[in-house]
Amino acid sequence: MGNQITADIPANRFVNGGQSAITVGESNSASVSSALAFTILGPQPTIASVTPGSVNAGNAGNPLDVAVTGTNFDCSIAPGPTGGTAGTKLRFNGIDHDFKANPPCNSSSATFTIPSGEISTSGNISMFTFTPSPGGGQSFSSFSFTVNPGVGNPVPTITTLLPTSATAGGAAFTLTVNGTNFVSGAVVNFNGAPKTTTLVNATQITAAIAAPDVATAGQVNVTVTNPAPGGGTTTNQVFTIVSFALTQATSTTLQIASGTPASVLLNLTTTPANAALPADVNYTCAVPASLSGTTCALNPVKSAAGSMSGSTTLMITTTANIPPPPQRQNPWTPYLPWATATVLAGLTAIFFAERQKIAPLRGRVAYLTLVLLLIATAGLVGCMSLPPTLTQKGASSVTVTSASGGASKTTTVNINVN
Repeated sequence: MGNQITADIPANRFVNGGQSAITVGESNSASVSSALAFTILGPQPTIASVTPGSVNAGNAGNPLDVAVTGTNFDCSIAPGPTGGTAGTKLRFNGIDHDFKANPPCNSSSATFTIPSGEISTSGNISMFTFTPSPGGGQSFSSFSFTVNPGVGNPVPTITTLLPTSATAGGAAFTLTVNGTNFVSGAVVNFNGAPKTTTLVNATQITAAIAAPDVATAGQVNVTVTNPAPGGGTTTNQVFTIVSFALTQATSTTLQIASGTPASVLLNLTTTPANAALPADVNYTCAVPASLSGTTCALNPVKSAAGSMSGSTTLMITTTANIPPPPQRQNPWTPYLPWATATVLAGLTAIFFAERQKIAPLRGRVAYLTLVLLLIATAGLVGCMSLPPTLTQKGASSVTVTSASGGASKTTTVNINVN
């Protein structure tokens, strides 16, 4: 007889949390004591991280999803003893919250929804996970969650710019900024100056960039500023303004023997050094009107956008500056003045014949004579050959124009025709 008894319970009898009934009885007797409940606690959950770790007060009236990672989470969806589920809960500022069905809960992660009313006041809030009885109890460590004061605009971010560069001296254009957290009243700052801005949506905003803003080559910063309350300015995003120059490979005057083609190489460079061209550079050339008998051509006629350098060859063709070979004089040439005088005389005769009303036959003869004289005169003029157009000897120049993105530049190539 006694009032105490001990027993060894194998470990495999309390692998899972829950309650078991304990009774006492004699091995050779059918009588047993009344049952007593024995609670087996499951493993305690732990917290490793919480995302996000802070929020603006009120969260603009929206509920907040908090993702928690850790260990020993119970994802049971069975009804709990006091409502909700029997699985692991998040206790946020003393209020318990069940895990969400989506994204799915697992033993190391779960997501919980916090109503906006529970984050309406700024301050630090303790949060921890626990599994209701007969679960694993409360996590050993708690996390501090920060509610920022005031309901303010978020700080924006920039992910990309379109375009990322422009031609120095080019035309005005629209800059598209992609990012996050853009709000009404947000402003794009280009090289530190606010620009006329249009909000497309929370992830895209555009700005009008004027021609003077890209007049000088270099790199400038682009930012976006959200207005108060809250708000703020993004980190800098670099925008490149690219200038180009076409220069003669050799700076000496190009010597050309008349009648012989000549060429010269022109090289394209960019500023800043090795910057990619924002747009195609197109090449054209022009010969001054005073340089007769001369033509020019370029190959290639453009350098493509994206290139960091380029070149083109200017080809100049002249006409030989030598007198034409002697030609046998047309035998009818000496009679051209006489033929001309005869035509004039015939016209005069016809005029007076009409005035004096001469016989019809004599009038027809006069008309026929005039026609024959006109044909003969035209033949004599047609037989006369004009001298060829020759290229003048001496110094001159050819102009090469390179144009891109609304900007245009000229390069002068000095030549000397021998």
